[in-house]
Amino acid sequence: MIKRIVPIILFFCIVAVAAFLRLWHLGGVPISPNWDEVAYGYNAYSILHTGKDEYGVTYPFILRSFNDYRPALSAYTMMPSIALFGLTTFALRLPSALFGIAAVIGTFFLTKELLALQNASQKRKTYLSLLVMFLLAISPWHIQFSHYAHEGNLALTFCIFGLLFFLKGLKNPHWYILSAFFYGLSLHTYQSPRLFVPVFLIGLVIIFRKRLQEQRKRLVIPIIVGMLFLLPFFLLILNHQGSQLSARFSATSIFSQEKSESLEENSFTKFLYGYVSHFSPRWLFITGDNDRHHAPSTGLLYLWEAPFLLLGLYLLLRMKTPFRSVVLLILLVSPLTAAVTTEVPHALRTLSFLPALQIVTGLGIERIFHRIRKYSMQRQFAITIAMLCIIGFFILQYLHLYYFQMNHEFSRNWQFGYEYAVNYAQEHRKEYKKIVVDNSLEQPYIFFLFYTRFDPKKYLETGGTRNGENQAFDIFEFREVEWNKENHDGSNLYILSPRQEHGEALHTIRYFDNSEAFVITE
Repeated sequence: MIKRIVPIILFFCIVAVAAFLRLWHLGGVPISPNWDEVAYGYNAYSILHTGKDEYGVTYPFILRSFNDYRPALSAYTMMPSIALFGLTTFALRLPSALFGIAAVIGTFFLTKELLALQNASQKRKTYLSLLVMFLLAISPWHIQFSHYAHEGNLALTFCIFGLLFFLKGLKNPHWYILSAFFYGLSLHTYQSPRLFVPVFLIGLVIIFRKRLQEQRKRLVIPIIVGMLFLLPFFLLILNHQGSQLSARFSATSIFSQEKSESLEENSFTKFLYGYVSHFSPRWLFITGDNDRHHAPSTGLLYLWEAPFLLLGLYLLLRMKTPFRSVVLLILLVSPLTAAVTTEVPHALRTLSFLPALQIVTGLGIERIFHRIRKYSMQRQFAITIAMLCIIGFFILQYLHLYYFQMNHEFSRNWQFGYEYAVNYAQEHRKEYKKIVVDNSLEQPYIFFLFYTRFDPKKYLETGGTRNGENQAFDIFEFREVEWNKENHDGSNLYILSPRQEHGEALHTIRYFDNSEAFVITE
Protein backbone atom coordinates (compact mmCIF):
# COMPACT_ATOMS: atom_id res chain seq x y z
CA MET A 1 0.00 0.00 0.00
CA ILE A 2 2.79 2.41 0.96
CA LYS A 3 4.65 1.61 -2.26
CA ARG A 4 1.60 2.75 -4.22
CA ILE A 5 1.07 5.93 -2.20
CA VAL A 6 4.66 7.20 -2.36
CA PRO A 7 4.67 7.85 -6.17
CA ILE A 8 1.31 9.63 -5.88
CA ILE A 9 2.63 11.87 -3.09
CA LEU A 10 5.79 12.61 -5.08
CA PHE A 11 3.72 13.40 -8.17
CA PHE A 12 1.62 16.02 -6.39
CA CYS A 13 4.66 17.45 -4.60
CA ILE A 14 6.35 17.99 -7.97
CA VAL A 15 3.19 19.59 -9.36
CA ALA A 16 3.18 21.90 -6.33
CA VAL A 17 6.84 22.83 -6.95
CA ALA A 18 6.11 23.51 -10.63
CA ALA A 19 3.08 25.62 -9.75
CA PHE A 20 4.97 27.63 -7.12
CA LEU A 21 7.90 28.40 -9.42
CA ARG A 22 5.57 29.47 -12.23
CA LEU A 23 3.02 31.46 -10.23
CA TRP A 24 5.18 33.17 -7.61
CA HIS A 25 5.77 36.84 -8.48
CA LEU A 26 4.12 36.18 -11.84
CA GLY A 27 3.08 39.80 -12.28
CA GLY A 28 6.43 41.23 -11.16
CA VAL A 29 9.09 38.90 -12.56
CA PRO A 30 10.09 39.84 -15.22
CA ILE A 31 9.82 43.43 -14.07
CA SER A 32 7.41 44.54 -16.78
CA PRO A 33 5.59 43.07 -19.76
CA ASN A 34 7.35 43.53 -23.08
CA TRP A 35 5.60 44.90 -26.16
CA ASP A 36 4.54 41.47 -27.44
CA GLU A 37 2.87 40.61 -24.13
CA VAL A 38 1.13 43.98 -24.03
CA ALA A 39 -0.02 43.69 -27.64
CA TYR A 40 -1.52 40.25 -27.07
CA GLY A 41 -3.09 41.45 -23.85
CA TYR A 42 -4.74 44.58 -25.21
CA ASN A 43 -6.00 42.73 -28.27
CA ALA A 44 -7.47 40.05 -26.00
CA TYR A 45 -9.08 42.84 -23.96
CA SER A 46 -10.45 44.42 -27.14
CA ILE A 47 -11.83 41.15 -28.53
CA LEU A 48 -13.36 40.36 -25.13
CA HIS A 49 -15.30 43.64 -25.06
CA THR A 50 -15.91 44.37 -28.75
CA GLY A 51 -15.28 41.15 -30.68
CA LYS A 52 -12.60 43.02 -32.67
CA ASP A 53 -8.84 43.50 -32.43
CA GLU A 54 -7.03 46.86 -32.43
CA TYR A 55 -7.34 47.08 -36.23
CA GLY A 56 -11.07 46.42 -36.16
CA VAL A 57 -10.86 42.83 -37.46
CA THR A 58 -13.68 40.69 -36.07
CA TYR A 59 -12.49 37.61 -34.14
CA PRO A 60 -9.22 37.40 -36.06
CA PHE A 61 -7.46 34.16 -36.86
CA ILE A 62 -4.18 36.03 -37.36
CA LEU A 63 -3.33 39.07 -35.21
CA ARG A 64 -1.68 42.02 -36.86
CA SER A 65 0.86 43.49 -34.45
CA PHE A 66 3.37 46.24 -35.29
CA ASN A 67 3.15 45.40 -39.00
CA ASP A 68 3.82 41.77 -38.14
CA TYR A 69 1.34 38.89 -38.16
CA ARG A 70 1.05 36.36 -35.36
CA PRO A 71 -1.29 33.45 -34.57
CA ALA A 72 -4.19 34.74 -32.48
CA LEU A 73 -4.76 31.72 -30.22
CA SER A 74 -2.61 33.11 -27.39
CA ALA A 75 -4.82 36.19 -27.20
CA TYR A 76 -7.92 34.03 -26.88
CA THR A 77 -6.35 32.06 -24.01
CA MET A 78 -5.84 35.35 -22.14
CA MET A 79 -9.47 36.39 -22.33
CA PRO A 80 -10.75 34.35 -19.34
CA SER A 81 -8.00 35.60 -17.00
CA ILE A 82 -8.47 39.20 -18.18
CA ALA A 83 -12.21 38.85 -17.57
CA LEU A 84 -11.46 37.63 -14.02
CA PHE A 85 -8.51 39.83 -13.02
CA GLY A 86 -8.72 42.80 -15.36
CA LEU A 87 -6.10 44.04 -17.80
CA THR A 88 -3.04 43.39 -15.62
CA THR A 89 0.37 41.84 -16.12
CA PHE A 90 -0.66 38.92 -13.93
CA ALA A 91 -3.70 38.25 -16.11
CA LEU A 92 -1.58 38.29 -19.28
CA ARG A 93 0.89 35.78 -17.90
CA LEU A 94 -1.45 33.45 -16.05
CA PRO A 95 -2.36 31.29 -19.09
CA SER A 96 1.32 30.75 -19.93
CA ALA A 97 2.04 29.73 -16.34
CA LEU A 98 -0.89 27.30 -16.31
CA PHE A 99 0.21 25.80 -19.62
CA GLY A 100 3.70 25.47 -18.15
CA ILE A 101 2.30 23.49 -15.21
CA ALA A 102 0.30 21.36 -17.65
CA ALA A 103 3.53 20.65 -19.58
CA VAL A 104 5.19 19.35 -16.42
CA ILE A 105 2.21 17.04 -15.78
CA GLY A 106 2.16 15.93 -19.42
CA THR A 107 5.88 15.14 -19.26
CA PHE A 108 5.29 12.52 -16.56
CA PHE A 109 2.81 10.62 -18.69
CA LEU A 110 4.83 11.14 -21.89
CA THR A 111 7.95 9.70 -20.29
CA LYS A 112 5.98 6.66 -19.10
CA GLU A 113 4.73 6.07 -22.64
CA LEU A 114 8.23 6.40 -24.05
CA LEU A 115 9.62 3.95 -21.49
CA ALA A 116 6.85 1.53 -22.42
CA LEU A 117 8.56 1.34 -25.83
CA GLN A 118 11.51 -0.17 -23.95
CA ASN A 119 9.33 -2.63 -22.07
CA ALA A 120 10.58 -1.05 -18.85
CA SER A 121 9.23 -2.33 -15.55
CA GLN A 122 6.33 -0.48 -13.93
CA LYS A 123 8.58 0.67 -11.08
CA ARG A 124 11.21 2.06 -13.44
CA LYS A 125 8.60 3.78 -15.60
CA THR A 126 7.07 5.45 -12.56
CA TYR A 127 10.20 6.67 -10.81
CA LEU A 128 12.16 7.70 -13.90
CA SER A 129 9.07 9.59 -15.13
CA LEU A 130 8.84 11.37 -11.77
CA LEU A 131 12.52 12.30 -12.04
CA VAL A 132 12.11 13.70 -15.56
CA MET A 133 8.97 15.53 -14.46
CA PHE A 134 10.92 17.11 -11.57
CA LEU A 135 13.77 18.14 -13.88
CA LEU A 136 11.30 20.00 -16.09
CA ALA A 137 9.57 21.52 -13.04
CA ILE A 138 12.83 23.18 -11.95
CA SER A 139 14.21 23.78 -15.46
CA PRO A 140 15.51 27.36 -15.92
CA TRP A 141 14.66 27.13 -19.62
CA HIS A 142 11.06 26.14 -18.96
CA ILE A 143 10.49 28.48 -16.01
CA GLN A 144 11.72 31.41 -18.10
CA PHE A 145 9.09 30.93 -20.79
CA SER A 146 6.32 29.85 -18.43
CA HIS A 147 6.72 33.09 -16.48
CA TYR A 148 5.80 35.51 -19.20
CA ALA A 149 3.17 35.59 -21.88
CA HIS A 150 4.76 34.06 -24.95
CA GLU A 151 2.95 31.82 -27.37
CA GLY A 152 5.95 29.50 -27.74
CA ASN A 153 5.24 28.07 -24.29
CA LEU A 154 1.70 27.12 -25.32
CA ALA A 155 3.06 25.47 -28.46
CA LEU A 156 5.45 23.34 -26.41
CA THR A 157 2.63 22.10 -24.15
CA PHE A 158 0.45 21.20 -27.12
CA CYS A 159 3.36 19.30 -28.72
CA ILE A 160 4.00 17.35 -25.51
CA PHE A 161 0.39 16.22 -25.39
CA GLY A 162 0.37 15.63 -29.14
CA LEU A 163 3.25 13.16 -28.80
CA LEU A 164 1.76 11.61 -25.66
CA PHE A 165 -1.49 10.75 -27.42
CA PHE A 166 0.31 9.61 -30.56
CA LEU A 167 2.23 7.05 -28.51
CA LYS A 168 -0.97 5.97 -26.75
CA GLY A 169 -2.55 5.67 -30.19
CA LEU A 170 -0.07 2.95 -31.11
CA LYS A 171 -1.96 0.76 -28.62
CA ASN A 172 -5.44 2.23 -29.09
CA PRO A 173 -6.01 4.24 -32.31
CA HIS A 174 -8.79 6.31 -30.72
CA TRP A 175 -6.05 8.40 -29.07
CA TYR A 176 -4.80 9.58 -32.48
CA ILE A 177 -7.72 12.01 -32.62
CA LEU A 178 -6.43 13.82 -29.53
CA SER A 179 -2.92 13.75 -30.94
CA ALA A 180 -4.14 15.42 -34.14
CA PHE A 181 -6.10 17.92 -32.04
CA PHE A 182 -3.11 19.03 -29.95
CA TYR A 183 -0.67 19.10 -32.85
CA GLY A 184 -3.27 21.09 -34.80
CA LEU A 185 -3.56 23.60 -31.95
CA SER A 186 0.23 24.01 -31.86
CA LEU A 187 0.15 25.32 -35.44
CA HIS A 188 -2.08 28.17 -34.27
CA THR A 189 0.09 29.31 -31.39
CA TYR A 190 3.58 30.01 -32.73
CA GLN A 191 5.55 29.96 -35.96
CA SER A 192 8.10 27.28 -35.02
CA PRO A 193 5.66 24.32 -34.85
CA ARG A 194 4.71 25.00 -38.47
CA LEU A 195 8.11 23.56 -39.41
CA PHE A 196 8.78 21.32 -36.41
CA VAL A 197 5.45 19.45 -36.36
CA PRO A 198 5.34 18.32 -40.04
CA VAL A 199 8.98 17.19 -40.02
CA PHE A 200 8.59 15.49 -36.64
CA LEU A 201 5.41 13.68 -37.71
CA ILE A 202 7.14 12.42 -40.85
CA GLY A 203 9.86 11.06 -38.58
CA LEU A 204 7.29 9.34 -36.35
CA VAL A 205 5.62 7.77 -39.39
CA ILE A 206 8.98 6.36 -40.50
CA ILE A 207 9.80 5.01 -37.02
CA PHE A 208 6.39 3.36 -36.51
CA ARG A 209 5.55 2.63 -40.15
CA LYS A 210 4.76 -1.04 -39.56
CA ARG A 211 2.33 -0.35 -36.74
CA LEU A 212 0.71 2.54 -38.61
CA GLN A 213 0.33 0.35 -41.69
CA GLU A 214 -1.63 -2.12 -39.58
CA GLN A 215 -3.82 0.72 -38.25
CA ARG A 216 -4.29 2.56 -41.55
CA LYS A 217 -8.09 2.20 -41.55
CA ARG A 218 -8.24 3.80 -38.11
CA LEU A 219 -6.19 6.82 -39.21
CA VAL A 220 -8.81 8.41 -41.46
CA ILE A 221 -10.61 10.41 -38.76
CA PRO A 222 -7.39 11.71 -37.09
CA ILE A 223 -6.15 12.83 -40.52
CA ILE A 224 -9.45 14.65 -41.13
CA VAL A 225 -9.14 16.33 -37.71
CA GLY A 226 -5.64 17.46 -38.59
CA MET A 227 -6.77 18.79 -41.96
CA LEU A 228 -9.50 20.84 -40.25
CA PHE A 229 -6.79 22.76 -38.40
CA LEU A 230 -5.11 23.48 -41.74
CA LEU A 231 -8.34 24.82 -43.27
CA PRO A 232 -7.90 28.42 -41.96
CA PHE A 233 -4.48 28.57 -43.63
CA PHE A 234 -5.99 27.55 -46.96
CA LEU A 235 -8.74 30.16 -46.57
CA LEU A 236 -6.17 32.89 -46.03
CA ILE A 237 -4.36 31.83 -49.18
CA LEU A 238 -7.62 31.76 -51.17
CA ASN A 239 -8.41 35.27 -49.88
CA HIS A 240 -5.01 36.46 -51.08
CA GLN A 241 -3.78 36.92 -47.50
CA GLY A 242 -1.17 34.22 -47.60
CA SER A 243 1.58 36.78 -46.94
CA GLN A 244 0.31 37.02 -43.36
CA LEU A 245 1.39 33.42 -42.78
CA SER A 246 4.96 34.02 -43.91
CA ALA A 247 5.51 37.63 -42.79
CA ARG A 248 7.39 36.71 -39.62
CA PHE A 249 9.47 34.06 -41.39
CA SER A 250 10.34 36.49 -44.17
CA ALA A 251 11.53 39.04 -41.61
CA THR A 252 13.85 36.60 -39.82
CA SER A 253 14.79 34.03 -42.47
CA ILE A 254 18.38 33.56 -43.63
CA PHE A 255 16.95 33.16 -47.14
CA SER A 256 15.34 36.63 -47.15
CA GLN A 257 18.42 38.49 -48.28
CA GLU A 258 19.34 40.44 -51.35
CA LYS A 259 20.15 38.00 -54.13
CA SER A 260 23.77 37.46 -54.92
CA GLU A 261 25.81 34.90 -56.78
CA SER A 262 26.85 33.23 -53.52
CA LEU A 263 23.43 33.38 -51.84
CA GLU A 264 22.83 29.63 -51.93
CA GLU A 265 26.29 28.87 -50.56
CA ASN A 266 26.01 31.55 -47.85
CA SER A 267 22.51 30.44 -46.84
CA PHE A 268 23.54 26.80 -46.59
CA THR A 269 26.59 27.71 -44.52
CA LYS A 270 24.47 29.85 -42.23
CA PHE A 271 21.94 27.04 -41.89
CA LEU A 272 24.63 24.55 -40.87
CA TYR A 273 26.14 27.01 -38.41
CA GLY A 274 22.72 27.82 -36.97
CA TYR A 275 21.84 24.16 -36.61
CA VAL A 276 25.09 23.12 -34.93
CA SER A 277 25.13 26.17 -32.64
CA HIS A 278 22.20 24.73 -30.69
CA PHE A 279 24.39 21.92 -29.41
CA SER A 280 26.94 24.35 -27.96
CA PRO A 281 27.67 23.56 -24.28
CA ARG A 282 28.50 27.23 -23.73
CA TRP A 283 25.06 28.29 -24.95
CA LEU A 284 23.24 25.55 -23.06
CA PHE A 285 25.00 25.79 -19.71
CA ILE A 286 26.76 29.14 -19.40
CA THR A 287 25.59 32.10 -21.49
CA GLY A 288 22.22 31.49 -23.15
CA ASP A 289 21.35 33.99 -25.88
CA ASN A 290 18.92 36.93 -25.70
CA ASP A 291 18.79 38.41 -22.19
CA ARG A 292 15.02 37.89 -22.17
CA HIS A 293 15.59 34.15 -22.54
CA HIS A 294 17.53 33.45 -19.33
CA ALA A 295 18.42 34.74 -15.89
CA PRO A 296 21.62 36.77 -15.40
CA SER A 297 24.91 34.86 -15.49
CA THR A 298 23.24 31.55 -16.34
CA GLY A 299 22.59 29.35 -19.32
CA LEU A 300 19.41 27.49 -20.19
CA LEU A 301 20.26 24.37 -18.21
CA TYR A 302 21.92 23.92 -14.83
CA LEU A 303 25.66 23.37 -15.02
CA TRP A 304 25.31 20.32 -12.74
CA GLU A 305 23.14 18.67 -15.39
CA ALA A 306 25.99 18.58 -17.94
CA PRO A 307 27.71 15.32 -16.85
CA PHE A 308 24.36 13.56 -16.44
CA LEU A 309 23.24 14.77 -19.87
CA LEU A 310 26.41 13.48 -21.51
CA LEU A 311 26.12 10.13 -19.75
CA GLY A 312 22.44 9.90 -20.65
CA LEU A 313 23.21 10.66 -24.29
CA TYR A 314 25.80 7.89 -24.32
CA LEU A 315 23.28 5.46 -22.85
CA LEU A 316 20.61 6.59 -25.30
CA LEU A 317 22.84 6.00 -28.32
CA ARG A 318 23.55 2.46 -27.14
CA MET A 319 19.86 1.57 -27.05
CA LYS A 320 18.17 -0.23 -29.94
CA THR A 321 14.52 0.54 -29.28
CA PRO A 322 11.91 3.03 -30.58
CA PHE A 323 12.52 4.95 -27.32
CA ARG A 324 15.92 5.95 -28.65
CA SER A 325 14.53 6.82 -32.07
CA VAL A 326 11.79 9.13 -30.74
CA VAL A 327 14.03 10.98 -28.27
CA LEU A 328 16.77 11.43 -30.86
CA LEU A 329 14.18 12.61 -33.36
CA ILE A 330 13.15 15.40 -30.98
CA LEU A 331 16.78 16.41 -30.42
CA LEU A 332 17.62 16.39 -34.14
CA VAL A 333 14.50 18.14 -35.44
CA SER A 334 14.24 20.87 -32.78
CA PRO A 335 17.12 23.07 -34.07
CA LEU A 336 15.65 23.18 -37.60
CA THR A 337 13.11 25.85 -36.68
CA ALA A 338 15.83 28.25 -35.51
CA ALA A 339 18.55 27.25 -37.99
CA VAL A 340 16.65 28.86 -40.87
CA THR A 341 16.49 32.21 -39.03
CA THR A 342 19.05 34.96 -38.51
CA GLU A 343 19.34 34.94 -34.71
CA VAL A 344 21.07 31.76 -33.60
CA PRO A 345 21.23 30.00 -31.28
CA HIS A 346 17.72 30.85 -30.11
CA ALA A 347 16.15 29.42 -26.95
CA LEU A 348 12.58 30.36 -27.80
CA ARG A 349 12.48 28.86 -31.29
CA THR A 350 13.94 25.62 -29.95
CA LEU A 351 11.70 25.12 -26.92
CA SER A 352 10.78 21.78 -28.49
CA PHE A 353 14.11 20.49 -27.11
CA LEU A 354 12.13 20.14 -23.88
CA PRO A 355 11.46 17.69 -22.30
CA ALA A 356 13.79 15.44 -24.37
CA LEU A 357 16.82 17.00 -22.68
CA GLN A 358 15.33 16.21 -19.27
CA ILE A 359 14.66 12.63 -20.36
CA VAL A 360 18.27 12.16 -21.42
CA THR A 361 19.51 13.80 -18.21
CA GLY A 362 17.20 11.53 -16.23
CA LEU A 363 18.81 8.48 -17.86
CA GLY A 364 22.22 9.68 -16.68
CA ILE A 365 21.04 10.31 -13.13
CA GLU A 366 19.36 6.91 -13.04
CA ARG A 367 22.58 5.15 -14.07
CA ILE A 368 24.64 7.00 -11.44
CA PHE A 369 22.05 6.13 -8.80
CA HIS A 370 22.30 2.43 -9.66
CA ARG A 371 26.11 2.59 -9.49
CA ILE A 372 25.98 4.25 -6.06
CA ARG A 373 23.72 1.50 -4.74
CA LYS A 374 26.58 -0.97 -5.13
CA TYR A 375 28.60 0.85 -2.49
CA SER A 376 28.34 0.46 1.26
CA MET A 377 25.56 2.33 3.07
CA GLN A 378 28.02 4.87 4.46
CA ARG A 379 29.48 5.65 1.04
CA GLN A 380 26.00 5.81 -0.48
CA PHE A 381 24.96 8.32 2.15
CA ALA A 382 28.09 10.44 1.79
CA ILE A 383 27.97 10.55 -2.02
CA THR A 384 24.23 11.25 -2.05
CA ILE A 385 24.55 14.11 0.46
CA ALA A 386 27.45 15.61 -1.48
CA MET A 387 25.52 15.46 -4.76
CA LEU A 388 22.39 16.93 -3.20
CA CYS A 389 24.41 19.80 -1.70
CA ILE A 390 25.97 20.63 -5.08
CA ILE A 391 22.67 20.37 -6.91
CA GLY A 392 20.86 22.34 -4.20
CA PHE A 393 23.47 25.11 -4.39
CA PHE A 394 23.00 25.56 -8.15
CA ILE A 395 19.21 25.50 -7.86
CA LEU A 396 19.14 28.09 -5.06
CA GLN A 397 21.65 30.23 -6.95
CA TYR A 398 19.45 30.16 -10.03
CA LEU A 399 16.29 31.00 -8.08
CA HIS A 400 18.06 33.98 -6.51
CA LEU A 401 19.33 35.19 -9.88
CA TYR A 402 15.92 34.80 -11.52
CA TYR A 403 13.53 36.10 -8.87
CA PHE A 404 15.73 38.77 -7.28
CA GLN A 405 18.60 39.77 -9.58
CA MET A 406 17.05 39.64 -13.05
CA ASN A 407 14.78 42.64 -12.57
CA HIS A 408 17.75 44.78 -11.55
CA GLU A 409 20.14 43.65 -14.26
CA PHE A 410 17.73 43.26 -17.19
CA SER A 411 15.18 46.03 -16.62
CA ARG A 412 16.19 47.64 -19.93
CA ASN A 413 15.59 44.41 -21.83
CA TRP A 414 12.06 44.17 -20.45
CA GLN A 415 11.13 47.72 -21.58
CA PHE A 416 10.82 48.88 -18.02
CA GLY A 417 9.43 52.33 -17.29
CA TYR A 418 6.30 52.58 -19.43
CA GLU A 419 3.98 52.06 -16.48
CA TYR A 420 5.63 54.95 -14.64
CA ALA A 421 5.49 57.14 -17.73
CA VAL A 422 1.79 56.42 -18.19
CA ASN A 423 1.06 57.05 -14.51
CA TYR A 424 2.85 60.42 -14.65
CA ALA A 425 0.94 61.37 -17.79
CA GLN A 426 -2.37 60.39 -16.19
CA GLU A 427 -1.63 62.37 -13.02
CA HIS A 428 -0.86 65.54 -15.00
CA ARG A 429 -3.20 65.15 -17.99
CA LYS A 430 -5.52 67.97 -16.89
CA GLU A 431 -2.63 70.43 -17.12
CA TYR A 432 -2.10 69.93 -20.87
CA LYS A 433 -3.98 69.95 -24.15
CA LYS A 434 -1.92 67.12 -25.60
CA ILE A 435 0.55 64.56 -24.40
CA VAL A 436 3.00 63.73 -27.17
CA VAL A 437 5.04 60.52 -27.04
CA ASP A 438 7.95 60.07 -29.40
CA ASN A 439 7.86 56.99 -31.63
CA SER A 440 11.56 56.31 -31.11
CA LEU A 441 10.36 54.70 -27.89
CA GLU A 442 9.46 51.11 -28.75
CA GLN A 443 5.80 51.03 -29.90
CA PRO A 444 4.66 53.36 -27.09
CA TYR A 445 1.01 53.53 -28.17
CA ILE A 446 0.27 49.93 -27.15
CA PHE A 447 1.72 50.48 -23.68
CA PHE A 448 -0.46 53.56 -23.18
CA LEU A 449 -3.54 51.66 -24.33
CA PHE A 450 -2.65 48.84 -21.94
CA TYR A 451 -1.77 50.84 -18.82
CA THR A 452 -4.63 53.32 -19.20
CA ARG A 453 -6.96 50.37 -19.92
CA PHE A 454 -8.41 52.57 -22.62
CA ASP A 455 -11.90 51.53 -23.66
CA PRO A 456 -11.39 49.49 -26.87
CA LYS A 457 -14.84 50.50 -28.11
CA LYS A 458 -13.86 54.17 -28.00
CA TYR A 459 -10.50 53.36 -29.54
CA LEU A 460 -12.11 51.59 -32.49
CA GLU A 461 -14.70 54.38 -32.90
CA THR A 462 -11.84 56.81 -33.52
CA GLY A 463 -10.26 54.50 -36.11
CA GLY A 464 -8.29 52.07 -33.98
CA THR A 465 -4.69 51.40 -34.94
CA ARG A 466 -3.87 53.01 -38.25
CA ASN A 467 -1.37 52.04 -40.90
CA GLY A 468 1.97 53.68 -40.42
CA GLU A 469 3.75 54.79 -37.27
CA ASN A 470 1.61 57.73 -36.16
CA GLN A 471 -1.16 56.81 -33.73
CA ALA A 472 -3.49 58.86 -31.53
CA PHE A 473 -6.25 58.40 -28.99
CA ASP A 474 -7.73 60.51 -26.21
CA ILE A 475 -5.20 63.34 -25.61
CA PHE A 476 -2.22 61.17 -26.57
CA GLU A 477 -0.28 61.50 -29.81
CA PHE A 478 2.45 59.06 -30.87
CA ARG A 479 4.71 60.45 -33.57
CA GLU A 480 8.21 61.59 -34.41
CA VAL A 481 9.15 64.60 -32.31
CA GLU A 482 11.47 67.22 -33.80
CA TRP A 483 12.20 69.27 -30.71
CA ASN A 484 13.09 72.54 -32.45
CA LYS A 485 9.83 72.48 -34.43
CA GLU A 486 7.52 71.76 -31.49
CA ASN A 487 5.29 74.19 -29.62
CA HIS A 488 6.87 74.99 -26.25
CA ASP A 489 4.22 77.27 -24.75
CA GLY A 490 3.50 74.79 -21.97
CA SER A 491 0.32 73.41 -23.51
CA ASN A 492 1.91 70.08 -24.46
CA LEU A 493 3.66 67.46 -22.37
CA TYR A 494 6.38 65.46 -24.13
CA ILE A 495 7.57 61.97 -23.25
CA LEU A 496 10.86 61.36 -25.04
CA SER A 497 13.85 59.11 -25.30
CA PRO A 498 16.85 60.49 -23.39
CA ARG A 499 18.92 60.00 -26.56
CA GLN A 500 17.09 62.76 -28.44
CA GLU A 501 17.18 66.51 -28.06
CA HIS A 502 14.88 67.84 -25.34
CA GLY A 503 14.36 70.71 -22.94
CA GLU A 504 14.66 70.81 -19.18
CA ALA A 505 13.31 67.60 -17.72
CA LEU A 506 10.27 67.80 -15.48
CA HIS A 507 10.69 64.16 -14.58
CA THR A 508 13.12 61.40 -15.48
CA ILE A 509 12.38 57.69 -15.33
CA ARG A 510 15.43 55.48 -14.93
CA TYR A 511 16.32 51.83 -15.38
CA PHE A 512 17.67 49.95 -12.38
CA ASP A 513 21.23 50.60 -13.55
CA ASN A 514 20.41 54.31 -13.09
CA SER A 515 20.58 55.10 -16.80
CA GLU A 516 17.73 57.17 -18.24
CA ALA A 517 14.76 55.40 -19.76
CA PHE A 518 12.32 58.30 -20.35
CA VAL A 519 12.57 62.07 -20.16
CA ILE A 520 9.35 64.02 -19.57
CA THR A 521 9.37 67.70 -20.45
CA GLU A 522 7.24 70.55 -21.84
